[in-house]
Amino acid sequence: MLLYVVGYHTYDTVYRTRQSIWPPTWVFMAGLGWEVRLLIIAAGAALGVLTPVLYALTAYLLVLFAVESVTSWVRLDKASAQASADAEQDLEASPEDALEQATGEAEKA
Repeated sequence: MLLYVVGYHTYDTVYRTRQSIWPPTWVFMAGLGWEVRLLIIAAGAALGVLTPVLYALTAYLLVLFAVESVTSWVRLDKASAQASADAEQDLEASPEDALEQATGEAEKA
């Protein structure tokens, strides 16, 4: 399950960057990086509590990555819908209104 969670985060990051949408920096910091994750797993193995450490690490990363990913994509979808609605409203405007919005000046009749 831990591999799935990390794989999902990697896929989500790659998919976002292909669309020039960068995940926030705090996600990478809170995700601990692969080095710290390996140290946590090694410490759990050395102390003989590997299974609970893996469960806790998996739960933490699952909540972190899933919640951030979903909220980010929902925000993006709302912004996309708003931009689409604005574009549709622009199409319904008369040429004079569109010119006034673009230039800020009304054409003299």
